[in-house]
Amino acid sequence: MVRLRVLTRGGAAMAAAIGLAVIAGQGWLWLLPLLLFLGSGVLLGRLNRNARTDAKHGKPRDAMQVFCSGGLYALLAINDDFNADIWMSVSICVAMCDTWASEIGMYASGRTWNMVTFRKVQPGLSGGVSVAGLVGGLIGSVLMGGLCSALIFHGFEREFYFGIACILAGAGIIGMLLDSLLGALVQVKYNDGHGLSDSGSKHAGGARWITNDLVNLLSNAAVVALAVALSLT
Repeated sequence: MVRLRVLTRGGAAMAAAIGLAVIAGQGWLWLLPLLLFLGSGVLLGRLNRNARTDAKHGKPRDAMQVFCSGGLYALLAINDDFNADIWMSVSICVAMCDTWASEIGMYASGRTWNMVTFRKVQPGLSGGVSVAGLVGGLIGSVLMGGLCSALIFHGFEREFYFGIACILAGAGIIGMLLDSLLGALVQVKYNDGHGLSDSGSKHAGGARWITNDLVNLLSNAAVVALAVALSLT
């Protein structure tokens, strides 16, 4: 992965740690969702190879990016006393949905609106939503929801399996929308004279310490916490 410029050395080490945690907690099969997420993210990222929406886009994923995308999935995997596989599925569906929405939305270059102000913004800017991005995120979330449902409920009736896949896909959509909301409200923004961007030198809004990576982690954790809370009611 390092030689292919998919991951930095730190990113590869973090990915290995996440993989080992998943295997120890849930077994080899639960690496499949991670592989689907990483593989599809790399392929979709090539659609926007020359885009630079932030300082990290188009570059190998570092340790922080890897942890914010898959760290919660791994932490849940090693806590097997409260239906961890279900919450892992919610987490990875959120990550998948957000990644597919971002990359497909940028590639389509369609009209993109700020999640809060509904003003037109540049495709790829955090906090922006577009029709293409929403559709792309839904497709990615459905694919991941289907895979995770197959791992959890193998052997159940097809209707039950389909229903759980739809619920997981819905959780992914909620996470993606929350990610956009946080991106619009609190994520750091810059403006170096060419409009708002997620990277730059002249601070234009948001908290300096709230990066796209942190927003990804916060939205993911919030949806998982909500799912757990709803299951307890």
